[in-house]
Amino acid sequence: MVGGPSNASSYFQYFIPGITEAVKYGLIPIAILWLVLVTNSGFTDTMAILNAVARDMYTMAKDSALPQWLSMTHPKYKTPHRALILDTIIGLVLFTVLGWTLGPLNAFLITGLWGGVATSIEHFLVNTALPLYSRKRNFFKWAHVVIPTIASILYVFVLYATAVTTAISLPVIVAMAFLIAWFIITGFISWKKPVIPRLEEGEEL
Repeated sequence: MVGGPSNASSYFQYFIPGITEAVKYGLIPIAILWLVLVTNSGFTDTMAILNAVARDMYTMAKDSALPQWLSMTHPKYKTPHRALILDTIIGLVLFTVLGWTLGPLNAFLITGLWGGVATSIEHFLVNTALPLYSRKRNFFKWAHVVIPTIASILYVFVLYATAVTTAISLPVIVAMAFLIAWFIITGFISWKKPVIPRLEEGEEL
C-alpha cells in the first residue's frame, strides 16, 4: 500500500495491511495477535462513539432540544436505552445506504469527515463554555481557562490539517454540505426554541 492522502483508496484493497504483511512473511502468530487487537479496538471504538452520541441525545432531550421520548432511561439499568437504540439504528442505516450507493471508500470519507469535523467543533464549543459556566456557577478556576484553551488550539490544528490535506471530491462536498446544512438547521431550531437546561443533582458541582 502506498501512503499519502491521495492514495487512500489503496487501503481498501487490503484486509488490514499489517496483518497482510505478517502473513506474507510467515509471522502467523503475530497476524493472529494483530487480528485480535484490531477486532477488540474496532468494537471498543464503536461502543465509545455510540455511548457518546447517545449521551448527547439523552442530554439534549432532557433540555428540550430533542423529543422528550429520548430522555427516558431504562427502568432497571437506568441507561438512556432509547437514545442508544435510535443511535444504533440511524448508524446502521446511514452506513449501509452510503456504502451501497457510493462505495466503501466514499462512505468512509463522508462519515469520517462528519465525525471528525463535528466532534472537533463540539469539543471546541464545550471548551469555550466551561470557563463561562464555571464563573456563572461560582466555582471558577484558571485551570478552566488554560486547559480548555490548549485543547481548543489542538482541535483548531486538527480542523486546519483536515482542510489542507483533504482533496476536493464528491464525498467531501457531500459531507461538508451536510454539515453546513446541519449547523444552519440547528441554529434555526435553537433560535426558535431556546434550550432549557435541566441539571440533575450534583451536576452543578
